[in-house]
Amino acid sequence: MHLGYAFWGFCEEYKDSTIVETPDGGRFTRPIFVKELFKRGIDVVCLQQKRERAPLKGLRFSNDFPKIDALFVEWRWPTYKNYTLHPQHENRFYEPDLDRQSALLDFYSGKIPIVVWDTDLKVRNYIIEKYGKNVIWTEPSFFCKNKDFLSMPYFTDYDLELFKPTIPKKRVVYVGSNYERYWAIDKYFYNIGEKYKDIDIQFYGNWLNISPERPEQAEQIIRYAKYINFNKRNKFLDGMKIMNESICTIHLMKEEYCKYGLITPRYFESLASNCIAFIPEEFPVQLYGKKFEAKAEDIVEKIEALSKLTINQRKTVIGEQKQAAKAISPQTQVSTFVNNLWELL
Repeated sequence: MHLGYAFWGFCEEYKDSTIVETPDGGRFTRPIFVKELFKRGIDVVCLQQKRERAPLKGLRFSNDFPKIDALFVEWRWPTYKNYTLHPQHENRFYEPDLDRQSALLDFYSGKIPIVVWDTDLKVRNYIIEKYGKNVIWTEPSFFCKNKDFLSMPYFTDYDLELFKPTIPKKRVVYVGSNYERYWAIDKYFYNIGEKYKDIDIQFYGNWLNISPERPEQAEQIIRYAKYINFNKRNKFLDGMKIMNESICTIHLMKEEYCKYGLITPRYFESLASNCIAFIPEEFPVQLYGKKFEAKAEDIVEKIEALSKLTINQRKTVIGEQKQAAKAISPQTQVSTFVNNLWELL
């Protein structure tokens, strides 16, 4: 079985994930997925531009249109970098992912099975109409935005442990970039900032980056800086270590993610990093159980209590979160994800 895999990001061992300036959110889940494919004897051919310095061993790459049996696409959408008609596009920013994706779909459509995974809910109706029934459309939401899409949530290998539990610094951390998350920052940090008192709040991501698609960000960062310390992106494992050494994280999300129950890889990075995590009450599926549902009125008290746990107690809590996630949503195991994908192909 030769599977074509189109993604705009990185698939590498975590220790080799050293390129910092990229918004790629699949660095944690993608190698887990590919390794599961390898276990099943599946040949994986990557069909977007190779960006890794040291790709996962066993991956093949092609810039052409090789003979494959099926195609799996992580959906790419127009941005000021990849869409030349974007009002803020400049040639110096050009990235080829959107053009390459279009070429792949045009070439393989109607010839082999194609599954598109709309990881950010950005597939537009005219695209769906263009490729019609030649494509199987999916998204990582529990309640799909498009009624004709199939639910395929993000996944993990629950046995994976990046770092052992540790006694944390007295800080709350968010490792992830800012894309439409102001509402959550306001509710869970800024509006209750005085309650955090001596708890350090640290954010890591693209918060200090200037982008024509986020003209308001500079002003917002100045406002939030009253309570939040902002830091640049860092290497993947460095970010996971920062979570490991923090009391907890709160999984901030877009309002649209709440509406449809779209979980992201962040939910599983915290588990693998042995970092206790909370999910905002707006999210329709409390993956770690109701005990870890974040509410503005008592989140700081819960964090203070967690700061007093021993290493063994922290390990127990993380174990509870992992068991809850597996019980509440069995499809978040990578083996189930691949099984479901194979049924579609």
